[in-house]
Amino acid sequence: MKAMIHHLPPDITADYNWNAAGNHMHTHDFWEFFLVLEGETTHVMPQKKIMRLRKNEGYLLRPHDLHRFTKCTDNYSEIILKISTEQFKKIMDTVKPGLYDKALNYSQAVHVVMTPEKTKFFMENINHLSLSADIDKELPSAISFLFLYIINMVTRTHNFENNYPPWLANFITEIHKPENIQLKSSEIWRLSNYSHSHLIREFQKHTGQKPSDYIKDVKLNYAATLLKRSNLSVLQISSNVGYDSTSHFIRSFTTKFNLSPMQYKSVNKPATKVKK
Repeated sequence: MKAMIHHLPPDITADYNWNAAGNHMHTHDFWEFFLVLEGETTHVMPQKKIMRLRKNEGYLLRPHDLHRFTKCTDNYSEIILKISTEQFKKIMDTVKPGLYDKALNYSQAVHVVMTPEKTKFFMENINHLSLSADIDKELPSAISFLFLYIINMVTRTHNFENNYPPWLANFITEIHKPENIQLKSSEIWRLSNYSHSHLIREFQKHTGQKPSDYIKDVKLNYAATLLKRSNLSVLQISSNVGYDSTSHFIRSFTTKFNLSPMQYKSVNKPATKVKK
């Protein structure tokens, strides 16, 4: 069966829609971002790993990416954002000149994992847009802002400058998943399916970092997010990022951020609004 090509109308540079699961193979003449909001879906790309995606997971899809996805649960819902190649290139160029071509030619599928807090922020902007009285006017700039937000996220886990081999790109994606951040470092290492010595050698060769240092940074950055955006205690956060010892977590966090977890939480506490 010949793959379909999905098009943006010629007079539209950006658009979005809900629950538009494409269960047939297709490509686009635009860039697309889709995010699972509830339930699960299976995402298929030829010669790529078949992914079963859950809430807060999605993909940034390029115009040439051939794919399909099918809902796996009755409660499945998603949000899809679309943007023209011209508009997306402008956004990428503001981040870094030449980044667009590197992202376009990146050999890996651009899998995205968002924290619940990032999904909440993302959807608050979508909901605000859907309630706008002048949506036609606001739509292009609003979606451009959201794609900029997406770019800033994906460039943390997908290094377009260094085209990682597929196994390493998948391993880095796994490291950033919240359900894996809570694992002990030794358990995360096993997600690569490579020997300890091979993983150290290849990871450092491609990233310039030891895997242990990279994993530690991911854990501590996630802990910092939880301190800023949740009411969890330091003990709970320490456990959520895979530390057996709270004192070890506190020492590691303080070394990285030059603040103890409680000091960091206090400094980043949202300002209380004064009632008039």
